[in-house]
Amino acid sequence: MGRSLKKGTSVLERLLAKVHEAEKTGNREPIKTWARDCRIVPEFVGKTFAIHNGKTFVKRYVTDDMVGQKLGDFVPDSTFRVRGGKGAVASARRPTASTRSKAAPAAPPVGVPTPVAEALATAGQFNSVEFQAFVGEVLALRARRVAPVATAAESDVLMRVNEALPENQVRRLERLQAKRDAETLTDEEHQELIRLSDEAEERHAKRLEALAELAALRGSTLIDTMRALALTPAGHG
Repeated sequence: MGRSLKKGTSVLERLLAKVHEAEKTGNREPIKTWARDCRIVPEFVGKTFAIHNGKTFVKRYVTDDMVGQKLGDFVPDSTFRVRGGKGAVASARRPTASTRSKAAPAAPPVGVPTPVAEALATAGQFNSVEFQAFVGEVLALRARRVAPVATAAESDVLMRVNEALPENQVRRLERLQAKRDAETLTDEEHQELIRLSDEAEERHAKRLEALAELAALRGSTLIDTMRALALTPAGHG
């Protein structure tokens, strides 16, 4: 048992090394692996793997809801074996009236659109291999549809994060603060200082809101997101 655990760990470490190398080099080619039994970890999310199915490599994009499952769960083995020779294999693949009735799905929940209900009814007739292939394709489709939306949303939030006080106004605010500290402000400059300070505070609050949204999109903490963008927790700019 200890040997198996050690082997599983080394496989995961090798795949993690490939993931980190791809991130450093910016390589977007699918990461090839024969390790069908390797568990999916959070570091795999957002990466495309080419998983061997016994004959060839099948590409699969990893999403959050796949974490904890095996890579092979989303790429069925190309060989489907049962005991008893060729006749048994043929009969195992050919559904009988009894197996079809047992596999019939329950009535779909109220409110499920007809196309979805029909797809579920069809999926209920699949054998285990076909069902795993179906699930893998559905997850891959979901990833393709969600990824562009998430990227667009992230870009919109990043634009709001970058809406800081313009540099010339920051310098002006610093000069007015220095004059305030030296007690040489005129009445007009004092009003200007109040206006610029209020604007800086308002922009700062909006940037923090945008940063919180960005952290949620990335599944990260606010502090880690700020560090990733080279922003400091304090200050206006």
